Amino acid sequence: MVLLSAALSGAMLMAPAPQSASGPVTILAKDQLALAIAERDLCGKRVALLGEGPTHGDGHTEAFKVELVKRLVSRCGYRAIAFESGVYDFIALNRALRANRATPAMVADAVGALWKFDREFQPLLDFLFPLAAAGQIKLAGLDFQIGGLGESFTNEQMIPELTLGLPPEQANACRAAFDRHINWAYSTAQPFGPSANAALLACVAAMKRAVAASTATDDRTRKERTMMVQNLDSMLRPSLGTDGEKILAREDALYQNFATFAGRLVPRTKIIIWGATTHLAKDPGPAWGIPGFRSLGARVHDQYGNLAVSIGFSALKGSYRNSRKQIAIAPPPALALELEVISNSTSSAVYLNLALLRAIGTRPAAALDHVYRTLDWSQVMDAMVIFEEEWPSLTTRPGYKNASP
Repeated sequence: MVLLSAALSGAMLMAPAPQSASGPVTILAKDQLALAIAERDLCGKRVALLGEGPTHGDGHTEAFKVELVKRLVSRCGYRAIAFESGVYDFIALNRALRANRATPAMVADAVGALWKFDREFQPLLDFLFPLAAAGQIKLAGLDFQIGGLGESFTNEQMIPELTLGLPPEQANACRAAFDRHINWAYSTAQPFGPSANAALLACVAAMKRAVAASTATDDRTRKERTMMVQNLDSMLRPSLGTDGEKILAREDALYQNFATFAGRLVPRTKIIIWGATTHLAKDPGPAWGIPGFRSLGARVHDQYGNLAVSIGFSALKGSYRNSRKQIAIAPPPALALELEVISNSTSSAVYLNLALLRAIGTRPAAALDHVYRTLDWSQVMDAMVIFEEEWPSLTTRPGYKNASP
């Protein structure tokens, strides 16, 4: 691996800097070389797709991504960020931004509980709000899921808004049905099943007719409500289907929401997408084996070609957070990409571009979901960051405890 060894040389070896569970969290000093190379690689692109593990609990990855986003915005002219978060609270946030009544808390609520409680993410919240308030960056959510912790518009205000114009009895019934669904307040006597789902879909159909018939709103509000209703419909239709059908429907919605967001931006706006690598990889299909699966990342690449870059992250050792649990990263198998990359480097954070991934070829790696898979990773993503050690994201979420990285 002469090419790999040569490419990885040149960084200073530095001791790890422990992360505080009470203070701000930043990337380690020894990450700076990889960060600089990633910035250079992405600066001239149109869409940067920044992945992470599916549990969204990779603290080192998150801290690295936050610093990379700040550089891409400040130095490379990226002016839009879309998160794997609910589309609905971002609609409410953008309304508030237009009316000059947005707050930093509204940005956090829109981003959602997957990240807003993480100490690693706090610098990005502080960075984004003044830019968004000044109209210098556009923000959006891409997901159709509902019921996220602290998403106040989605959970409390959206359904009352969408049921305006319905007969009072129907409006009240629909609000009650969605309140039950959002809070998952089903029981043995009143379970979620075909009857409950049919009632929700009937409410969505009635909302759709009410929105289309409304004459009391401006065109922008009508389009926003139409988008919310369409996402609810897309979410509910496969609810009783197979896991594969649910995954396909969600991926479709993620892309459609991205396409809508991108289509409303100034032409040639540079966009960052923040989410799980399983969504953002250009071809994770071989790992899932779902017929017809096309990831959000694959469709973005169809649209933007080599002006889109999907980046995955992995680590040789350490652990990550999965809800309240800390999960140890599995030891690498022989010939694992992570093992070779770190052993051939004087740094503990290494950026591999597409040319290096092609040169490495088919190898075991765990850059999709912390599971080692033997793949040609140049077909799965355009670049990869390998850390010597991952740590679990440090949380401020009530009832959750932090473990030392």
